[in-house]
Amino acid sequence: MRQDIIGEQRLLEEVGCTKKSIESKSKAYECVDPYTLAVIEKIFPAPSHGLDFLARLLRNAQVVQTVLPGLEESGSLVAVISTRTIRLLANSIHMAYDTTHKYVATFCALGLLYRSKQNQQRSFVFPLQRYNPPSSLQALDRLISQSRPKVQQFARGVKKRFLELNPGLIRSEVLERPTTDVARDNRWLKTIFAPMLDIMLAEGIERTQGQRIVARVVNEVLGKVTLPLQRVGETASDTNSDSYITGKSTLSQQKGRLSTSDATTDQKAVLKAELIRLKKRRQESTRQATEAVVVEKVYPFQQKVSAKVDSNTEIQLSRQEHIPEQRQIVDSMPLEATESTYAVDPMHDLLALYYNLLDDERIDWSHFRVPKAFLEELYGLLYGYTLSADSLPHRRPQPSWMDAEIHAVRQLTEKYQYDFDTIYQALLYYTYRTDEDPLEEKTESTLPQEKVDPNPQSTRAEVDPKNKKKKEKKTFFSQKPAAMSENEYKQTLLVKLDFTPEDIESPMCLKLLARSLEDLEELVENYQRTASYWKDLDEQTLAEKKAELLVPDEVDSKLHSEEFNDLLRKRNIKLLFNNIINNITLRKDLKVFLAEVFDRKHVKIADDWFKVVDECDAEQLCAGFIDTVILLHSPTSKPIEKPGGFFNSRCRTIRDTGLPEDSSKRMARFAELTYSELVVELLKICEQRKA
Repeated sequence: MRQDIIGEQRLLEEVGCTKKSIESKSKAYECVDPYTLAVIEKIFPAPSHGLDFLARLLRNAQVVQTVLPGLEESGSLVAVISTRTIRLLANSIHMAYDTTHKYVATFCALGLLYRSKQNQQRSFVFPLQRYNPPSSLQALDRLISQSRPKVQQFARGVKKRFLELNPGLIRSEVLERPTTDVARDNRWLKTIFAPMLDIMLAEGIERTQGQRIVARVVNEVLGKVTLPLQRVGETASDTNSDSYITGKSTLSQQKGRLSTSDATTDQKAVLKAELIRLKKRRQESTRQATEAVVVEKVYPFQQKVSAKVDSNTEIQLSRQEHIPEQRQIVDSMPLEATESTYAVDPMHDLLALYYNLLDDERIDWSHFRVPKAFLEELYGLLYGYTLSADSLPHRRPQPSWMDAEIHAVRQLTEKYQYDFDTIYQALLYYTYRTDEDPLEEKTESTLPQEKVDPNPQSTRAEVDPKNKKKKEKKTFFSQKPAAMSENEYKQTLLVKLDFTPEDIESPMCLKLLARSLEDLEELVENYQRTASYWKDLDEQTLAEKKAELLVPDEVDSKLHSEEFNDLLRKRNIKLLFNNIINNITLRKDLKVFLAEVFDRKHVKIADDWFKVVDECDAEQLCAGFIDTVILLHSPTSKPIEKPGGFFNSRCRTIRDTGLPEDSSKRMARFAELTYSELVVELLKICEQRKA
């Protein structure tokens, strides 16, 4: 039995939706019951425009007065829209495919629209009689849990407004158990896992032990509550426990016991939960057998430990150069023998690796070979891949998790102009999928390998921990750089790239130098231009020139995140805005930076004052920034009393009218400079104004 929404007359009066007030040329639209139109208007209000979608949908519909087979609930008077695919339907009603798919999926979940297939002809059926709401919202909940983010957000709003119209469904929704699909959804498990882990930490339980306890509670206790079905016998599963050692997939063996017709979706879910439980139990037994090994943080690929540990096993100190605290890993089992343990879902294990790496507070990102911003974007791409893969039908061929990772790394290396081989090998090293450091010099000694300086006579010197903070505070303007020839500067760049004179002829070095030859020449030119300006200045002259600047010669690093400071130090103005504009967190840092540069007294209200950052693209912001700082110091321009307001108006003018010719010339001259180099050019402009 279907439940009724609020009274028809009351709903029509509240919405004001009658046949006379609806303008449409479609005959099918005019035949729709006014109560149905009022419900759609209430559930899909502006800016959703549900009635507009319905009018477009029924424009080419055919009114049929018959009961279609399998669609007896729709009534005898229906409108049939014949189409093969939703994409063709979107083209016929002149709407975007994503928007059309969103409305079709939501209408079908609410029982407003039905799918029909007769004689290989697909069509959509819209009942023209009075709308009868569904007795439950399981279809809408399934849409919320399994669809893409935009559809989820749209469906949540629809559900909220639907329950406001029909309060009788709220109680049933609260008392209703989560469906099997929702129970299997990883996002649903995360919402349970995180609060339970916080409780464990609050009670003084260690994080590693708390993770194991919460995982067992979720898999064993909540699995029985949400999936009250027959469980696979432990005896049958234990008889094949050797499959973990042989490297074969336990999941495939367990599935082989069920026929194709008997293996229902619920049984597969129970089987997967049982396999996860067995995997956790085996990991616990392995951990107890290797108590001598100290692992401070559990990574899926880090647990390369055999059941039997020899007393003479070598213990290597890994990642000591970049992580302050030492971790001890026993290298006994090959990686292939341990991958079967994680064969249930390798992509989520890979995401856990990157998440733990980003969450590790012990890592010094300033000396890390892979930037933190690069890892965050890589994690976002892989997480988006998992969401899209979960929503795709299983019959559609999907790329493997390794192919997805390689594709994402290649995409980001092209964006940041990094070498793919170097970055990917470093990622394999940091995620414990290889024990070979790609940049570590190998020795022929049979003793345990130690860190060896590849170039003991290089210019790299150890930093005294007591004076480390003082040296980090020194900037380009706090000390005068020493004079250096072009060849010496090239050699310094090679040292920064961890290349020794013996490695210059190596293929990797030649490949990297061939790609960055033009960048190297440009860096040498920029160095000669800036170093020649500072080499003859004493401290008093330097202080006088800095006083003439109308912008700060250096920014306060405490006001910004580490990623923003790294981009500001290494990237030019153009790349700085390109990398920041697509990151919400860095956009906040950009607003603070603009407030610090243009109005040093209003840093706290930067988010409200520089809303133009959210309105313009990277090119417009970059042009507005360069125009403002140059005109602020130019001797021929009028004095600018409020640089921040001038920057806002300049960016909006460029957005509305396009890039002027004078701004384009300034972009060509100054956009390729870093902020430090831009300040040098500003000082030169100040000298011209003074002369």
